[in-house]
Amino acid sequence: MTANHFVCDPAKYCRDASCCKGGILAPGLTFGDVYRISKHTGESPESLWHSRGDIVVITQDKYEIELLAIPGLFHDPCPFLDEETAKCAVYPVRPMSCASFPLSIPLSDTDLYEEVKRAYPCVRKQGQSTRQTMWVLNLNGLMEAERKTDEMISGSGLPLVKVKRPEQYADLARTALDMQHARGPEGRSWRTERLEAAAGQATAIRSYHDYYDRLHLLLRPVLFAIHEDEIGDDIAKWQKLFGRLYGETSQEYEKLLSEASF
Repeated sequence: MTANHFVCDPAKYCRDASCCKGGILAPGLTFGDVYRISKHTGESPESLWHSRGDIVVITQDKYEIELLAIPGLFHDPCPFLDEETAKCAVYPVRPMSCASFPLSIPLSDTDLYEEVKRAYPCVRKQGQSTRQTMWVLNLNGLMEAERKTDEMISGSGLPLVKVKRPEQYADLARTALDMQHARGPEGRSWRTERLEAAAGQATAIRSYHDYYDRLHLLLRPVLFAIHEDEIGDDIAKWQKLFGRLYGETSQEYEKLLSEASF
């Protein structure tokens, strides 16, 4: 592999695993990811979702009016990141979206790619080899297969979110706060504080440009509060069958990871 092809080298490029904390991107989760992490850690899939889950928001159109919400992993920082060593505690079974980064960033989306290059030093001046391109295409195929199984479990998935105006976000935030407060205070303090901070920023938005710049980050805690129980119920209902539902793709994923030398 030549020097201009992507190589994950924290000691050289970032030293602090910056892709595993905050930032502009966050990892989505399939229920297959939840199953594999559960097997690795011994924590039940349902418990993993409630303790470490989040919502990831994906733009569906160029005007950022329609947004797709999918289950994700908390990312501020990732709960599986050892910040002293900058290593991942679930690296052998890391979410597929983590394994695909940054190879899955479409080069055709020049705005996003330039933003990613500014945020993550490992992407600067590095391209993809043909082998890497084929590898991530195979991985994307596995993710798509698991997403289809997820949709079978949860129906059509979470609805598209339309928040064209700051007022619509404020309405969603109020709904989320009501649902969060109804859950009671036990074990919810950090979730509640994060949600209240995001909801409070609605009043600080001064322009539409500012609104769209921050919308993805602001929506994560709001949509998690709204959909946490719904997704948790789906996981609780099906988790005993996860081995059967995601066993084959998990074996294929393990094989793919063994072939990744970058």
